[in-house]
Order: sequence, then structure tokens, then C-alpha cells
Amino acid sequence: MSNDPTPTIADQGGPIGLLAYLHTAMPHLPAATVGVDRGATTTLEVRVYDGLANFNVWLTALGLGYPTPGQHGTTAWLTTSGKVANVEVELTAYASADEVDAYMQPLPTAPAEVSAALTAMATATASATVQQQGGAA
Repeated sequence: MSNDPTPTIADQGGPIGLLAYLHTAMPHLPAATVGVDRGATTTLEVRVYDGLANFNVWLTALGLGYPTPGQHGTTAWLTTSGKVANVEVELTAYASADEVDAYMQPLPTAPAEVSAALTAMATATASATVQQQGGAA
């Protein structure tokens, strides 16, 4: 039996606080599956299942680095992580292998290219969302 104390919700304050901040400051973020594992109490996990455009909105909002692709069988994903307001954040999107491959090609190599590409994707996503909702872009 371990002598380690059982983690409490207070131990999860950093990720919960960041999520509360995002809820208030960035209410436009697409809904995602979010969580704080009891074993990794300092990490906010964000999972996007409904498209890489929504993943890009999160990626841009959080300012995380360019994602790494992965695949197991027919399941493919993009993942990235980093610190946001001193909280470790893991951002993952699930999509088809073809969508992930298309997303990764061509891969920008310079930081300015990555930033420009993410800004363009976020702008396109925001415009498409507004148009779908019947507003002006």
C-alpha cells in the first residue's frame, strides 16, 4: 500500500482554473471533451472529435506548437502539448488518416510560416462558422 496522499480537487486547481478562464475569455471556442486525470493533476486534456477546423481554433487560441500525427489501425490523430498560463495542456484531434495526411502536407518549417498558416486556418474557420450561422463574415 502506498503512503502517497490521495489527490484532491484542490490539486487540480491549475487546469480547472485555466478551463474556467477559457470559458469566460474565449466563449467562441468549439465544444471539446476536456478533462483532468486524477493521476496527472496538473494537466488539462482537450480532445476534439468533430473536425480539424475546430482543432485549429483550439490550437490557435492556446498558442501551442505544430502538432504531430499518429495512427493506429484506422484511427488517426494530431497531438500537441505545451504550457498555457503555467498549466500543461495536451490537445488532441481525431480524424481520418486522409484528413490527417492532408493537414500535414505541406508542413511549414519556419515559425513565421506556422503562425501564418494557423492564423489563416483560424480565420477561415471563423468565417465558415459565421456563415453557417447565417451571419456576416
